[in-house]
Formats: sequence, structure tokens, C-alpha cells
Amino acid sequence: MERARVVDNGARVTRARTIAAASVGLTLLLFAPMFGWWTLALFALSALNTQTVDRRIARSARPELHVAASVVWSQLLLAVAVAHPAPLVVSIALLVSITAVVGALSGAELEQRSESVLDPLTGLLNRTALGRRFQELEEQARLTGETVSLLLCDIDRFKLVNDTYGHDRGDAVLRAFAYELRKQLRSFELLYRLGGEEFLLVLPGAEAPQAREIADRLCETLRTCRPGDLHVTVSIGVATASGAGVAFESLFKAADQALYTAKARGRDRVVGPVAIDASAQEFSVDSAVPDLTPTVTAPSEQ
Repeated sequence: MERARVVDNGARVTRARTIAAASVGLTLLLFAPMFGWWTLALFALSALNTQTVDRRIARSARPELHVAASVVWSQLLLAVAVAHPAPLVVSIALLVSITAVVGALSGAELEQRSESVLDPLTGLLNRTALGRRFQELEEQARLTGETVSLLLCDIDRFKLVNDTYGHDRGDAVLRAFAYELRKQLRSFELLYRLGGEEFLLVLPGAEAPQAREIADRLCETLRTCRPGDLHVTVSIGVATASGAGVAFESLFKAADQALYTAKARGRDRVVGPVAIDASAQEFSVDSAVPDLTPTVTAPSEQ
């Protein structure tokens, strides 16, 4: 299981884990008059386990092991408190059953979440993941005044790739293009496949000149890398906003309009950055767009 998702899943069940640990503690307290007040030491160990498990999960390369160990530890404390063969056997059997069920349910839930946010063809994040992440970026920008830039990329004449060379070759182009994009980005810059041949790059902290530089570099990279062993090009629309102006709807609309302008001007180019007005939430791309109808030729193998 992917470490980041296990850590995130662990944070989501903190409340449930605390309730479970409290029930263990109350059980040990109930046993105290019957088996001795030394069981309070077990209660302290149970509380220590609950208080430290989140930190251990966050630091570990295998956080799922700490989750399982926490469940096992709590159940063993109960078994030790009882300290009689029959209840001990029952406790161990219950422990194994609960651990198996919890493990299976957690694994299924994590797998489902992984499938819901990843594009199966390219392995990139999809629209579902974009919505969740951008909400965080909007809140952060409002607090810090940080700039966020969007690069909306569309592979030129991609339909002709499918029509001329087949969908398998088209899929190869998309996978190779996604790989080239990933190589150009830093770890905190985000890349999403929106569908078809359209990709979105989210660049937290990138000012307009930096966003334009990245877009120009990506455009040049695609001209030379020959994804799917074909000569293809990309058009890119760029939009930026800062502080309260960072809102996905307006930013995406501006990037989309810039992309449309790039297509109208002949493709294989970058248009933008378009700056978003934080107060009016308005933007403009150069309106003097020539009415171009480029000659449509299929991407070549030459």
C-alpha cells in the first residue's frame, strides 16, 4: 500500500482509535478490583500507545505495521489483565479476527481511493484529486498571499494521431507525454490529466515569468522528445493569480481562453500568463486574435 495514503487513512481514524483505546482502558479499570490494581499499569501502557501511534505512523516507512501493532498491543493488554487460560484463548481468537477484518477493510478502502484519484492510462492524478487539492491551495493563498499558476496543455491534432496510427499508438503518445511532463516538474508542482489529450499543471508559488518559462520549456521539450515515436506539438494556456484572487474556476477559465488563443494562432505555442484581478475576478487575453485556419496535417513519424 502506498505510504502517503496509509498515513492519511491513519489520520482519518484517529477518533475511532481513541474511542477503542478508551474502551480498553475502562475494561482494565473494571478488572482492577478483581485481579489487582496493577492493571492500572496496563492502562498507562494503553494510553501511551494511543498517544504515540500517530507520530510513529508519520515517521515510519511502513506505517501499516504500526497500525496493526497498535491493535495487537491493545488486545494483548486485555489478555494479560484477564490472565486466565480460557479468556486468554478467547481474547487471542478475537484479536486475530478483528485484525484480519480491519486489515482487509483498510486495504480495500485504500485501493478504492487510489483508483478514484488516478488516471489508469498515465498514472497521473485526475479531476477528483484536483478538486480536493486546489481547495487547500486557495485557503493557503488567502492566508499567505501566495501566487498560483495554471498551465493548461493540449496536444495538437491528437485526433489525427488516433485516426492515422490507431488508438494504441495514441495511448503511447499520452503515456510518453505524461512522462516528459513529470520530468520537468519539481516535487511540489502538480500534474493532472483532465481527459483525452488535455493536461493541467498546477504551480504553487510560481510567479508569471516563472510560469511562462516553464510553459516554454515544456513546449520545446515536446517538439524534440517524440512521444510515441511521433513528431507532435502542444499548445499551452497560462494563467496566474495571487492571494484572494486564487480561485479555480476563474483561473481555469483564463487558462482555457489562453489555450484557445494559442490554438487559433497556429498551435505549438504558449499564450499567457493571464493575470487574474483579485477584486473583480476578471481577466483578458489579447483580443486581436487573427482568424487563422491552419493547414491540418497528421503528426509525422519523420
